[in-house]
Amino acid sequence: MIDTSPISAPAILDALFANSTIGLVVWDRELRFRRVNARLAAMNGLAAEAHVGHRPREVLPELGERLEALLGRVVATGEPLRDVEVSGETPAAVGVQRHWLASYFPIRTDANEIAGVTGLVVEITAERDARDRAESAMQRTAFVDAELQALYAALPVGVAFLSPDLRYQRVNETLARLNGRPVGAHVGASLEDVVGKHAPALRTELERVVANREPVDLELEVALPHDPTDLRALEATFFPVVDRDEALLGVGGVIRDVTVRRELERKQSDLLRDALFARAAAEAAGVRTDDAREEAERTSVAAERGRARIALLARAGQQMAESMEWEPTLQAVVRAVVPDVADWASLTVVDPRGALRVHAIAHRDPERERLAWELAERYPASADAPSGPGHVVRTGELEIRTDITPDAIRAAARDREHLRLMENLSVKHVVEAPLTGPSGVLGVLSFVLGDSGRRFEPEDLQLIRSLATRATLHIENARLYTERSTIAETLQASLLPRALPEIPGVELAAHFQPAGDQNTVGGDFYDVFGAGENAWAAVVGDVSGKGAPAAALTALARYTLRATARTHPDPAANLALLNAAFKDDTGAEQFCTVLYARVCPGPDGLDVRFANGGHLPPLLLKPDGSVTSVDGGRGPLVGALADARYEEAALTLRPGELLLLYTDGVTEVSTTDITLGERELHATLAGLVGASVQEVVAAAANRAVELQAHAPRDDIALLALRLKPATVHP
Repeated sequence: MIDTSPISAPAILDALFANSTIGLVVWDRELRFRRVNARLAAMNGLAAEAHVGHRPREVLPELGERLEALLGRVVATGEPLRDVEVSGETPAAVGVQRHWLASYFPIRTDANEIAGVTGLVVEITAERDARDRAESAMQRTAFVDAELQALYAALPVGVAFLSPDLRYQRVNETLARLNGRPVGAHVGASLEDVVGKHAPALRTELERVVANREPVDLELEVALPHDPTDLRALEATFFPVVDRDEALLGVGGVIRDVTVRRELERKQSDLLRDALFARAAAEAAGVRTDDAREEAERTSVAAERGRARIALLARAGQQMAESMEWEPTLQAVVRAVVPDVADWASLTVVDPRGALRVHAIAHRDPERERLAWELAERYPASADAPSGPGHVVRTGELEIRTDITPDAIRAAARDREHLRLMENLSVKHVVEAPLTGPSGVLGVLSFVLGDSGRRFEPEDLQLIRSLATRATLHIENARLYTERSTIAETLQASLLPRALPEIPGVELAAHFQPAGDQNTVGGDFYDVFGAGENAWAAVVGDVSGKGAPAAALTALARYTLRATARTHPDPAANLALLNAAFKDDTGAEQFCTVLYARVCPGPDGLDVRFANGGHLPPLLLKPDGSVTSVDGGRGPLVGALADARYEEAALTLRPGELLLLYTDGVTEVSTTDITLGERELHATLAGLVGASVQEVVAAAANRAVELQAHAPRDDIALLALRLKPATVHP
């Protein structure tokens, strides 16, 4: 007999949650998880029971803000959201970007009031990744020309692209300099136009690349048309360039000038041969005279110097690349050449006004290095001088001065002190090499030999030219990197208060630490400012995104709140005005979290009224070491809802009590233990009773960084307020 009795709704719900192959979830009106099925728990990488009672940002740090904005919209409007794409990371696969298609529906009571939200979630990572790959391919095609241009400009080797009929289509600046003609003069030119008499042999090899669709490696010795006397040794690789349908687009080439290396290798080989011959001849003849032994030893030493030069090139390149910062790179350049190439070296840079300034010096003798710095600072080189760095900058040519006599030094001295410094430095031989970049000569690398008895040999000059070329590349990269870092640091500093104001009877301290690359502006901020008579505003926030867009949002948030603080004493009203400004200015996809507190010293302590726009609640540290979270005043993310409403909460801070406002970078830890960061922050604060407010924010930040293996993934901002003991105001 068939059972026709009605099945209860809870039984149906239990069956759906137990057997559904898609993620199912229920949140209450406060956006806390009430129920999660096994499929959704697996997506999140956490047990179902670990969700219950927590908000999305507490369970899913990477997705929480976005989810709360969506759920808040459903609660506020009573309208469902269907087929919303959500992307991010979960503890189930840390570091992996995943994608879901979700629908959210309001749960209504019998009285038609919103009681919560239910969600249906399907993972679409595979489908989305396929779509992203297709879009990425289209974007790469759109930007390929710009990317190639940037790559061509940065490479220290020559790069060329030729059409199938072997006419130049594109070359970089390095190859253009090697060929002795401007970049633009290559476009459309034939091999005969560019490489002259070497064209027939080169054409044969490139036609083989076109015919066989296989790369060729060539070793060439060429005298190019622009300077037939300069024989250059080149290593080149030419290869077919095809599209995805295997149709030939042309021939690519990478050309390396190895003249210096080949010359050093040849010198080394010659010196080794001479050393072996001298030793063999001496032994065969039974000659053991001092002259024969000394000649053999001199030849061996010369051979060893040849090997050392080759090693120096590699070592110097590594040292120059150790830092991307401007000043450390300049110092690395001069350290790389002393004492192997010179007794001392200096690096002079042309500033934006055209003046010359020494930025780096290295000397084999530390005391003389101090004298060299004194000389550079007291007697800077003149840009108009007939010799020296100024002359090298104007001409762009290597300058060599040998056998500098005492009379020449006296003639060059500007006064007695100048003469004393130059004589004590014992300058005998000088080579000054231009550092020539894409925009011209950016500086001069000076090599000096003094009383060591050494002289610059022809192979030294070749080595110096090669070192100058490498130094130019690293210096130019460091300059660009440092300029970007300075811009980012300046912009970041402008988004934080220069100093905290003085609030009678209140101790204040703040700490800010951006995450990641110093070229990137962070999204966290804090501020404290006057908000009327006997009133101040304390704000901590976190805007979405990084870089320039985040900076714009931060500026909008800070200055909107500052502008409204004196005319609107109500924190909830201030957040509502900020929300309206966000919606008017930024669009729907940009938002921030803000905790806005208005503090007023009063007869019973420090009166604090605050409103919370989707931010973490503040923490209260009492003199007995207890730490509690100050809930209340909650509202949606600022910028998430057009008609967002915010509530207020209030507390009175008693003497000795500390209130800590902070961003989620303090508690965000990459672990499945979602409360670890919060527990550690509570424990850290509990151990800081009696510490200064500066010590409190520093210790909290340091512990957060330790928990994140000293590589925080998010910015860290903290703001602490403490009422001084026995402080009350009428």
